[in-house]
Amino acid sequence: MGLSASQARLLSITARLSDNELHSQQIANAKVRLADQTQQASADYIKALDSTKLVYTTYDANGEQSCVDLTPGLMYTYAPMKNQYAMMTADNKILVSALDAKNYEETDGLTNFLDRYGLLETVTQSEARIEHNPAYDKWLNEDHPKWESEKPDREKYPYKYWWEDPDAYTETINKWVHTDSLAYDACGKFGCFRGALHDHSNCYMHVLAALIGVGEHTTSSGETYTIYYTTTNPDTIASGWSWNSYSKYSEEIDESIREQMRSDPVYDQPYNDDLSTEMHGIVACTGTGNDAEQYNHPWDPETGTGGYCYQKAVDLLWRLHEDYSIGSMTGGSAKPEHLAEFFYFIEFDLGEGHFAEEQIEHDNSEYRYNDDKYDEDYDNWEKSEPPEPPEEIENTYYHDIIGVNDRDKAQWYTNLWYMMNGSDTANLVSSDSETYKEGKTGIYPLEQVLGAPKSAQGNYKVLEENLMSSSSWLQFALKNGVITLAKAEFFNPSEDSGKVIEPTKKGITWKSIAFSSAADIHEVDDEKAIAKAEAEYTKKLNEIEAKDKKYDSDIKKLDTEHNALKTEYESVQTVISKNVERSFKAFS
Repeated sequence: MGLSASQARLLSITARLSDNELHSQQIANAKVRLADQTQQASADYIKALDSTKLVYTTYDANGEQSCVDLTPGLMYTYAPMKNQYAMMTADNKILVSALDAKNYEETDGLTNFLDRYGLLETVTQSEARIEHNPAYDKWLNEDHPKWESEKPDREKYPYKYWWEDPDAYTETINKWVHTDSLAYDACGKFGCFRGALHDHSNCYMHVLAALIGVGEHTTSSGETYTIYYTTTNPDTIASGWSWNSYSKYSEEIDESIREQMRSDPVYDQPYNDDLSTEMHGIVACTGTGNDAEQYNHPWDPETGTGGYCYQKAVDLLWRLHEDYSIGSMTGGSAKPEHLAEFFYFIEFDLGEGHFAEEQIEHDNSEYRYNDDKYDEDYDNWEKSEPPEPPEEIENTYYHDIIGVNDRDKAQWYTNLWYMMNGSDTANLVSSDSETYKEGKTGIYPLEQVLGAPKSAQGNYKVLEENLMSSSSWLQFALKNGVITLAKAEFFNPSEDSGKVIEPTKKGITWKSIAFSSAADIHEVDDEKAIAKAEAEYTKKLNEIEAKDKKYDSDIKKLDTEHNALKTEYESVQTVISKNVERSFKAFS
């Protein structure tokens, strides 16, 4: 080998040796750091063995106990038989979810707030009351006195029960007479007229309807109504008979009668008493005669007056039609004063009736009465006595109740609303004894939970959504005093203190409580965190051990290379020395 080549090789070996020594030193330092990492991993693992967490104790339907990690969301979620807690800030405001805050802000009070959670329901309540019977007053003041007034009396009306006798003497009496008219005669043939006379029924309105005829009619004061003929127009009337219809029995009252009524004047003399007529028997008539001035001239559309008997019949039917009982074949029982007014119209206006002296013949010896006729009428009269209705009756009234369908859940959100509204007390929802039931649904009256007026700002803050599900944040916040807990408890001022619940005496009050004192909140070892730390510790040790073995292997390789380089270095040095020695000999 030449001298220059040997020298170059010697320099290369020297550089390699220096590089190996540097790598060896770096590996030695890395092994020191591995020892530090091993110590830190051990410290972290030991610290993790002390990890704890907050859990909440719950019970299922079978009473089995289970524990779950405590989070704000879990604490604020309603469940039966569950204690209610609130997270309070340092300035004594309740932390709530974004949903609860939205429900509070978008409603005007407790009622609508509860509705947001599906708690409101409406049911119909029935209530029975014992009350005075109006039918008894009608019987006492109208029906029975009217029946008593119809008692057969042959002294007051002797001519009704006389026998006809050829051997009679002549006597002058005041007898009812009238001037016949077509309308008057037609009324006597009309079946509804006889119903009004004998049964005192509202079917006299059918007589008036038949008199004025089918079609539209206008009253003096401008109201209009239509008379229907039920035989040819069955679709126009809901149920056969009604005040504004007349039947096939009215066909004898034709248009010629109605034409006569349009020019037939009404009577101008007053009358207010019973009246015995040949055609109708004894009737009660009432009239003042004052309406003659209104009706006794042709109809004037500008003033709305006139019209004679036709217009009076139109007005009379309109004025009295509300007394008619729809669905009754007779229209129900007529009011005596209205029936008397109707008979005045028939006897005086249509018939132009009046009294006149008349000669009648009697038995020569004495009046002879038809006792059989009198006895028959008397028996029929006794049988027609209206039965006395009970003075008191039971009426059932129905009214809707707006209430809550889950009392416990409603109490939960009622407590929450009061706290958000700035009050640490709340009303009680109704007790079980105040429950109204409709089928299987229990409804608790809402008036028992009506809240105080809604405050302008509220007393709450919104907790971030991601924190609502964080158990670690809740544990940190409780342990470091960021928040405190309040618990909803039953409160009775008469027993507990003088403090008054808003509108009622008994209610719910929020009381501060340390989380460590809560019976259903516990701090336990965080086995999951411990297991995770153990796995991480094992993983780190394995990684450190693998690196340490690799470093040992690298050091061995460097030592081997270092020894080889050192041997070669010595050999090259020997060659150089010999070359130098030969060179000196050659030039000496």
